[in-house]
Amino acid sequence: MGTEFRIEEVALLQSKVNTSLRRKPNVVGCGVGYKMTAGRCTESLALVVLVRQKQPSHVLAEAERVEREISGVPTDVIEVGDVRLLGWPAPSWQEANPSLRRVPDPERLKRVRPAQPGVSIGHYLVTAGTFGAVVRKHGRTCILSNNHVLANGSNGRDGRARRGDPILQPGPYDGGLVNEDTLARLAWFEPLLSTDDMGPRSGFARGLNRLLGMLFGMKLAPEEPPVNTVDVALAEPVDPGLVSPELLGLGKVTGVAKPELGMKVRKSGRTSGVTEGRLIAVNVQMEVGYGDRSAEFANQLLFTRMSEPGDSGALVVDENGQGVGLLFAGSDRATLANRLDLALEACGASLS
Repeated sequence: MGTEFRIEEVALLQSKVNTSLRRKPNVVGCGVGYKMTAGRCTESLALVVLVRQKQPSHVLAEAERVEREISGVPTDVIEVGDVRLLGWPAPSWQEANPSLRRVPDPERLKRVRPAQPGVSIGHYLVTAGTFGAVVRKHGRTCILSNNHVLANGSNGRDGRARRGDPILQPGPYDGGLVNEDTLARLAWFEPLLSTDDMGPRSGFARGLNRLLGMLFGMKLAPEEPPVNTVDVALAEPVDPGLVSPELLGLGKVTGVAKPELGMKVRKSGRTSGVTEGRLIAVNVQMEVGYGDRSAEFANQLLFTRMSEPGDSGALVVDENGQGVGLLFAGSDRATLANRLDLALEACGASLS
């Protein structure tokens, strides 16, 4: 029997090899999960390597292959497809596969008062996403969802969103109008940093590398993109009585749970309604696409596919109704969520 590892040990190895693995063609991310053997989940932890599409080893050069184990830790290659934010227009994988489209429940797309988590919502300049949960911040009732749902994917400096902006229910794509359907006002958001949003240190690195390139044809300074841990925003209802905390189709949220590999979960989303999934990887770091940009995310939760475009912002709960994650991205093969505890910590809120 092989050596058994703890999550912390595999996560430490992941931090050391993430950069080298990500240089391999087709590798889009890494995480920690249980090793899959012959289609069955084992109880042995593995370094999960996420690829856009699995390819037979014989078509890959040796340097392009993922080793069966690294530093004694087994690896497991998981195909995740093209992972993108799920509050934006339908991505290419859905356009190319009409059978994957699910007709939304009309009840989730219409104007509802009091509005409850699981229905359509959005910043007045976006399409539509999902009302995730009712939370409390400084004693005030707030709506929890993603930045790209409530704050138009703003990095905080681009003017895409400002505090006080109208939040519509239903979202604009579903017919929401500023004069008639403003449920709340944008109260706070965590900046969503794309790989083009280089911070001061990275900006310096870019300039130094440009100079070194012109003078000596070399590059020394690293150009690391900013890393996001959450895609989260809050909106304050114009009247607290206009929202209800119970998740549509799932009921009351009973608290916050620690993510556990293999756990069964559910979510209530604007597009696909109530769906079920399973947590297959934790501590996930990967690049996520949105519009014509992309953003790097770390410490994420990877689930089996349980979402569609428009489900961004949905709360992911365990079988006991406790919150686990805040859904924000996915593909035709998997769903990605922020850890709910980190999302709540970032915005200084608690579940209502």
